[in-house]
Amino acid sequence: MTECEPGGSHRLDIDTDVWFRASHPSGLKFRWTFEIERDGANGRGHYMIDVDGCQSVLSALKGDARKQFQKYLKDCAAAVKTKADEWKKVTDDQYKTAADLDRASR
Repeated sequence: MTECEPGGSHRLDIDTDVWFRASHPSGLKFRWTFEIERDGANGRGHYMIDVDGCQSVLSALKGDARKQFQKYLKDCAAAVKTKADEWKKVTDDQYKTAADLDRASR
């Protein structure tokens, strides 16, 4: 593998697949796609990342492709954390509203 770049699928603020590229001395060019989310993730309101699969792919990569995939995973981790922070704020607000309503009902 010589390259890794975000692929064509996008969901919830991240590219959910990557394209790996390689060239053979014969002139053949290859592209391999890896989807970081599990089957059935589409349509869900949350991420379903296949972390074990990502680690397995990372362990098979070397050189620039490995570095590029590591950067891609770090970028995805940051985006997932940002989304989690947004959801946590909404959840905290809902718990506060529930407590306020409970107090108001007394």
